[in-house]
Amino acid sequence: MSRRASVVLFLILSLGIGRAGAEPEDPLIQQEVRRVIEAAQDGQGSLEEVEGYLQQAIAQDPGNAETLHLLALLHIEREEYAEAEAIYLELAKRSDLPEGLVAGHLGELYLLWDKVDLAEAQLKAALAHQAFPQHTVQVYRHLGQLYEQTGRLDAAHQLYEQALEFVRGVPNEAASLTAEFKTKAEQKPNEVAP
Repeated sequence: MSRRASVVLFLILSLGIGRAGAEPEDPLIQQEVRRVIEAAQDGQGSLEEVEGYLQQAIAQDPGNAETLHLLALLHIEREEYAEAEAIYLELAKRSDLPEGLVAGHLGELYLLWDKVDLAEAQLKAALAHQAFPQHTVQVYRHLGQLYEQTGRLDAAHQLYEQALEFVRGVPNEAASLTAEFKTKAEQKPNEVAP
């Protein structure tokens, strides 16, 4: 399956569309959803179709943070970074979302967008306000990559040591995550590979 089709399928399934018990009532919509899912599985998925479903979901529930996040991911996939940023900045104003969660998404976006200073500030904020263990692990990865890409290998090494301590307490994933961060933490700063 292509990366594009994988993103289409992920977005559709994240919305719950196509899951048992979560399908729309209208048989024509059910048929269309099945067609889009099959197209995504065959590598022919259309991001425009997914955007249509996301826009419908937003029209029904404009404040749904998950749906807005999925729309931001769709914009990121299209390299429409300014549109994704606008969504995340709106979400950042909300008090019902963990501060670290939105900061982490903004940091990842800025890293993709080559806005290194903004990425670093947001990723550090995300670590200061750890939202969920799996999200925090991603933040450690992205900040470590940023340090490596900017030649701050000592900072990357120290961060990976902190990440190693953190992941030991992450249930269900501790073994694989510990191995990943242990390998990076054990490397000498001049050996850290991108």
